[in-house]
Amino acid sequence: MHQAIKGVRKVNVQRDKFKMLRKINQQDASRVQANPLLNSTMNSIRKEIAIMKKCRHPHLVRLFEIIDDPNAEKIYMS
Repeated sequence: MHQAIKGVRKVNVQRDKFKMLRKINQQDASRVQANPLLNSTMNSIRKEIAIMKKCRHPHLVRLFEIIDDPNAEKIYMS
């Protein structure tokens, strides 16, 4: 059996700033939450993990383990 590991940065400053600006432009500034970005990069990672947990197919990579050290700048998926 082969196994791969994917490392993803928890914070992508440029992407998060762009998403925040886009969100502010789309919504009224008064309706934007106190913290409009609950780190959109982390939200994307959580979505990917949720999808990968549900995937069961012989031609798709299966998610076995998630390593998330709070002190590290990356999350590792294997």
